[in-house]
Amino acid sequence: MKEKRISVDEHASYPMFARGQLFGLGEHDLRERVLQTIRRGRVPHRHRSRKHETYHQYFHDNISIYVICEEKEQREYIKCIIKTVIIERGRE
Repeated sequence: MKEKRISVDEHASYPMFARGQLFGLGEHDLRERVLQTIRRGRVPHRHRSRKHETYHQYFHDNISIYVICEEKEQREYIKCIIKTVIIERGRE
């Protein structure tokens, strides 16, 4: 299995952190949750993208995170560029 190299698109970083502050998440905590969602997340029933991969994870403080990222497969790794992060209260 190839390793995933994850980076955040520069146009997605500011809105991601602004949304995180609305839900009381710090910058470091939000970044860890987004990375965990990409590594362990599942494909959701809603908020799907036609072009890009979408991952979803529910956290026990009643927050759901959806991450939409563009994946490009290279020889030795998979490059994952985060395009959008959606944060919601409650489960899917």
